[in-house]
Amino acid sequence: MTEQRLVRTASRVLLVDESDRLLLIEGFDPAAAELGTWWITPGGGHEGDEDAERAAIREVWEETGHLLDAVTGPLWHRTTVFPFDGAVVEQTEDFFAARVPHFEPLAAAPTELEHRSTAGMRWWTLAELEATDARVYPERLAELLRTALRLV
Repeated sequence: MTEQRLVRTASRVLLVDESDRLLLIEGFDPAAAELGTWWITPGGGHEGDEDAERAAIREVWEETGHLLDAVTGPLWHRTTVFPFDGAVVEQTEDFFAARVPHFEPLAAAPTELEHRSTAGMRWWTLAELEATDARVYPERLAELLRTALRLV
């Protein structure tokens, strides 16, 4: 049996509140929940001919319920390959940042897959991010947050 391979372009956003806390989403692989959870920034794949900035704004609203006017960036670009939901995903990502007032995140339009793969959301300080033993992606997220804090 040949494994499914998904190639996609995505936008991710570092949402930073007025206390310099970063909103992260706790996710897991629904096809391998026994592997535990990890933390990621809001974001996801581009739809149709959507540009990276529009995708970032849409994804933040869908996943957190917060409507952004604009994002700063992209601050960083990467390509990553990972297993997820029975497929191997090759994802090219642009990372943006946005300063927002603190809010309680609640997904506005989660996909069926997001329903099956999201455990929660919380705000993190830079110190918490640097000290955690939790899996956080990308692995250089604390460094990326330092950059974002200077720009937003």
